[in-house]
Amino acid sequence: MSVRRPGLVLLAVLLLIGVASAAAGQPDLQRVTPPGGQRGATVDIVLSGERLADADALLLYQPGLTVLALEADSEQQVRVRLQIAPTAQPGEHRLRLRTRTGISAVRTFWVGPYPDVTEVEPNNEFARPQVITPGATVTGTLPAEDVDCYAVDVTAGTRISVEIEALRLGRTMFDPAVAILDARRFELAQNDDSTLLLQDSVASVVAAEDGRYVIRVREASYGGCDGCVYRLHVGSHPRPTRVVPPGARVGAAVTVALHGDPAGVLTQEVTAPTEPGLHPIQPEDEHGSSPAPVWWRVADMPIFDETDMPAEAPPVPVAYHGTIAAEGEVDLLPWQMQNGRAYVVNVFARRLRTPLDPLVQISRRGGENSVSNDDAVGLDPRIQFTAAADGIGEVRLSDRLRRGGQAFSYRAEITAAPAALRIGLPLLNSRAVQYRQTLPVAAGNRNAQLVRVERENVGGPVQLTLENLPPGLEAVLPPIPADTDRGPLLIRATSDAAPAGALAPLEGVIEQNGVSVRGRLRQDVPLVVAPPNETVYYRTTVEGLAVAACEPAPFRLEVTPPGVPLVRGGAMRLAVRLERAEGFDGKVECRMLWNPPGVVSAGTVTINEGQTEVAYPIQAQGNAPLATRPLCIIARGGTGRGEVWVSSELIPVTIAEPYVTGSIQMAAVEQGGQVDLTVTLQQLRPFEGTGTLRLVNLPAGTSTESVQIDATMSQAVFRVTATAEAPPTTSRNLFCQLVIEQNGEPITHLFGQGGTLRIDKPRPVEVAAAAPAPASAAAPAPAEQKAPAAPPRSRLEQLRQEAKARREQQR
Repeated sequence: MSVRRPGLVLLAVLLLIGVASAAAGQPDLQRVTPPGGQRGATVDIVLSGERLADADALLLYQPGLTVLALEADSEQQVRVRLQIAPTAQPGEHRLRLRTRTGISAVRTFWVGPYPDVTEVEPNNEFARPQVITPGATVTGTLPAEDVDCYAVDVTAGTRISVEIEALRLGRTMFDPAVAILDARRFELAQNDDSTLLLQDSVASVVAAEDGRYVIRVREASYGGCDGCVYRLHVGSHPRPTRVVPPGARVGAAVTVALHGDPAGVLTQEVTAPTEPGLHPIQPEDEHGSSPAPVWWRVADMPIFDETDMPAEAPPVPVAYHGTIAAEGEVDLLPWQMQNGRAYVVNVFARRLRTPLDPLVQISRRGGENSVSNDDAVGLDPRIQFTAAADGIGEVRLSDRLRRGGQAFSYRAEITAAPAALRIGLPLLNSRAVQYRQTLPVAAGNRNAQLVRVERENVGGPVQLTLENLPPGLEAVLPPIPADTDRGPLLIRATSDAAPAGALAPLEGVIEQNGVSVRGRLRQDVPLVVAPPNETVYYRTTVEGLAVAACEPAPFRLEVTPPGVPLVRGGAMRLAVRLERAEGFDGKVECRMLWNPPGVVSAGTVTINEGQTEVAYPIQAQGNAPLATRPLCIIARGGTGRGEVWVSSELIPVTIAEPYVTGSIQMAAVEQGGQVDLTVTLQQLRPFEGTGTLRLVNLPAGTSTESVQIDATMSQAVFRVTATAEAPPTTSRNLFCQLVIEQNGEPITHLFGQGGTLRIDKPRPVEVAAAAPAPASAAAPAPAEQKAPAAPPRSRLEQLRQEAKARREQQR
């Protein structure tokens, strides 16, 4: 949504007019400042980055935030006025900035319960802290080696709860540590990493006496940087860390106990959501609401607690709630197991933010352990297996390090292996993890995205749907065949499509045996990626594909659909044409959006300045599935405001059996000589007329002419000539290229790979020396004349004679 203050409208329009003549470019949104605000407040924020001058709207993934005004000051800055609803969900809110020429990466804005306070330096000494009133959220920064101190004055019995949003702001690698100290500098509580907030910190104490308490904030290793921004919540709110029971049935009304608060166990009435999954519970009491929730699991299945185990092993599905309360403890969780049936055991512990690191071993009661699992979903186990016999199955659940304690709780679900469909977007660049994860479409143009599907215990084609597109946009969604896990999604924009955007629900369905298996797009978005090995330290999740109609691009791509098939083992060159807008003469890089199974293509083909056409090569492997696939070429052009992407239409390419294949017989030729090289042909299906057969990859200094073949021939012979300067060598890289014309277009076959041709030096000619005649001896009687012996044949002559014999035999 975009709402502008009247005074900003004219300036914004003038800004857009100023950039309308410039080429389009994706916005690069880098920071949101301040990074959060209070429930019910109106907040002015600044969006910083590059190519922001044509900013038009915010795309918001969750309810609770309303844009009251938006103004672009420059290419580097946009000012936004946000209204935060009093009912807005505390915590992380995801957003993107939409400009008239593109869509930014995901950034976050955090909603908290308290009014915001800005850090005031100097505050790095215990004796000179910044004094704040409890019930505040401080926005601060920790440069290298900095320590920030904040003081609160409270009465005895008051709870002091502190938690920080630092790494979770998604800006940089930032590992905070917090501590609560009394007036005598005695450390009452401290925390670096936490199971509840991961690498962010949480601490809570009850004041033992009236007086001043100091909260100390630092980077865990005293590193820090100018980008290490944090939001520190300080109040008397409850701060439990886990919920008991750790789950419920969908829609159930439950009284939950919240554990981990220094004031004791809290109880709260909660109604479970109607949709299965992990869901937050926001702890609250008369002193306020926690900034961060606790988590529980909701699903539709019977639940047993370890204190009330069933008399007999239950059938699936079933869930167990329990605690590994002592070191070395092992819990046994039974169910009725049937031979040949597939089951899934899914344990929730770290996902519920408990310290338990579960280890699962599965067996039939009385038998040996058959399968085990430690980490599958983060540090939680999830394992699928097929039962080998009827009986009572048992899950042996323990902590991997044999630890235990009252906080080591879990929920274990045992179900029949479910049919599931998950939809996502492939990661294209590990160093730029949000690269091409949106779909901006220029007016009068097209753009395409690759969609990835993951099928679990189900097969078949996936039919996609994309809803709620902005006016002027149309989606083309071919089914994703059963033999592949990805396929293209293309969107066209009419020439009069006005700039607009949406977070469009992308869903898929597999119809199998009268049952529909559905899934929807969920994008895991890494926000903090750092060494070693591009490790993801913090990520968020969004639903809905970010789509926008944008201002026209300076070029358009057209690809001529081929009129002939691409044969297995063959090659094809797609005719690509670039339509340039007036004034645009830059180079454009083309690449294939995706390669279907068995198809390979060039990496990047460039259309240089002044050019408008290029041939894009593709090949089919010998085992490529026989099918018609929708190919798509995408193109990137650099402009003064970044890069612009467009695509061709989807191009149907049919993979077919080749007409002919064959093999190359080994041959040898001497320098300055000739040899007949034979290719054995195998006719796979008939074709009309003749085809042109070429020998490719001949070594330097050799040559031959192409030959014509037809559908009746079983071999072809090439006369290979070697120059006297041809270097002696053995080439094992020969292959054949056969071109058969059909409908005026070539069908190119490639076969015989690995053919061998050896170039030899000529053998030396032996000349016998003449015997000297005697000076005066009488002439001897003439000897009996014998026919001269035939000289030994060279290897070259042997090969010639063998080839001649084969030809005569075939006649």
